[in-house]
Amino acid sequence: MGRFITFIVLLAVCVIALGFYLGWFGVSTTRDETGGRTDVNLRVDEKKIESDAQKAKEKVKNAIDKTTEKVKGN
Repeated sequence: MGRFITFIVLLAVCVIALGFYLGWFGVSTTRDETGGRTDVNLRVDEKKIESDAQKAKEKVKNAIDKTTEKVKGN
């Protein structure tokens, strides 16, 4: 059970890191100098996620089609 939880946590960290790298997520801060308060905002770009997911699906489909053509050709 411990290995499964470790795997899930590692997978989540990879997805989050990939999301920040690809611009799916963003963090910004705003500091209120008079009140000593800092606001932290998390931005999620759902359109970018959907666009990247669609591109990935198309690439996988093209790769499958090319492989199928090669197999049928032999």
